[in-house]
Amino acid sequence: ESKIGRTLMSIEHLKEQARRHEQKEEWRMSLDLYLQAIEQMDEEEPPDIGLYNRVGDLYTRLDNLDGAVKHYEEAIDQLESVIELDRSFMVAWVELADAYDRRGDLEKATVAADRAIELSGRAVAALGVGAIVFAHTGNVDKARELLRELTDRSRTSYVFPFWLAAIHAG
Repeated sequence: ESKIGRTLMSIEHLKEQARRHEQKEEWRMSLDLYLQAIEQMDEEEPPDIGLYNRVGDLYTRLDNLDGAVKHYEEAIDQLESVIELDRSFMVAWVELADAYDRRGDLEKATVAADRAIELSGRAVAALGVGAIVFAHTGNVDKARELLRELTDRSRTSYVFPFWLAAIHAG
């Protein structure tokens, strides 16, 4: 077994443990485990951008906004680097819209959401994140338009229920 293989298994094990603690609402323990996973990531491996967003969310739950912003910024930096390499990578645009939204940079979140929706051909993931972003910006008409489209789509395909709830919550 290679060193990279052992490291990846260890990172996955830490993330699984962290998820279990999250389910029990043990935020501090979950955060510590995710931070250990980040420390074990090798610079040559592709970054786990979702991990940085997850850590930012946990810092927010623990009322540590400096920690949250730091990790959201890291996710944004990684996503912007990915997009520099491939401007048509829709998944990166979806994640970037979400990361900007979490950081509170709603103008950039709107641009990224529009780009994700355009590139994806109106894929459900892009519509969901886009609707949340537009709800947060106060663009109620656009958020409702996307919500209607997601609701229609939910009759024939899977739509993550969180998106529908988050859009309603604004």
